Amino acid sequence: MIYEKYFALAEKQRWQLETLPWDAVDAPLAKSQPEILEKLRDAAIIESYAPMFALKGLEIWWNSVEESAIASIQFYEEYKHYFALKRYLDTVGVEIPDREIVAAREGNFGTHYPDRIRQLANYMISEHFTAHFYERLLDDAKEPVLRTLLGYLVKDELRHCNVFYSLLESHIERDPKTIDTILDEAVHFRHQAAEVVGERVPIAERNDFHALLLFWQKLETLTGVDLRELRRQHV
Repeated sequence: MIYEKYFALAEKQRWQLETLPWDAVDAPLAKSQPEILEKLRDAAIIESYAPMFALKGLEIWWNSVEESAIASIQFYEEYKHYFALKRYLDTVGVEIPDREIVAAREGNFGTHYPDRIRQLANYMISEHFTAHFYERLLDDAKEPVLRTLLGYLVKDELRHCNVFYSLLESHIERDPKTIDTILDEAVHFRHQAAEVVGERVPIAERNDFHALLLFWQKLETLTGVDLRELRRQHV
């Protein structure tokens, strides 16, 4: 089962919040890069949305023991990311009040995800770009504790992307028509973070061609479709 391998890998890569040297955070150094702190704040609010992703995601995954089990790890780790980012931001004097987190959830309360495959594809693509977002911040960040934290986040997000990829592979094996939905979601992709912060989705590097190239390669391997031809069809 995909879950068994994923669970074993998640346990192997598990990092503990208290192992980070919070007392060693260099607040003046962190504040010397306000643009990074601003992006981290938006990222923390997005990660805090995990209970809503869980609520809506389990509506379409409840009848799959494997997918719902994987989701239990996914949502736990996303909220852990929020808690770690918030603790870091608190340490350097950047506040995120609870009312702002609740407001982000309230805007979409009662909405639903329409399609299981489409949502799996959206998660896979979103996690791919989220991993690269944290990786680009890691490239630029100077504060040592933040660099350690970002390294953990990159590994988690890459693992999330890969498990959704594996689930989509499994669906394609059972029903090749699934490919059409995956490609349609890719062509009309909107990052899951937009559900939380609208068009204010944080970007670490504009036109990150490396991340885009890796994404298209991953999608082409998954679907077997020549994506250059697909792009031409949608120009």
